[in-house]
Amino acid sequence: MKESPIITKVDAIHFSYTLEDLGKDYNTFNTVYEPGAKQNASGTILRIHTNKGIVGEHAFDGGPSLAEIKI
Repeated sequence: MKESPIITKVDAIHFSYTLEDLGKDYNTFNTVYEPGAKQNASGTILRIHTNKGIVGEHAFDGGPSLAEIKI
């Protein structure tokens, strides 16, 4: 049987960006086109490295809580 990869490193990368010309509708739930408006958004990328050079990544729009985990 071949040897399974071993996780050697885990990165949690938090990022933020600005969406221009986007605002909220009347009930503040939906995103709509609104000239001149700006919305701040953020996300996190989870990156897992192995001893065999395999790297897996998963991106999601969660808050910074995952990025605050000390590994």
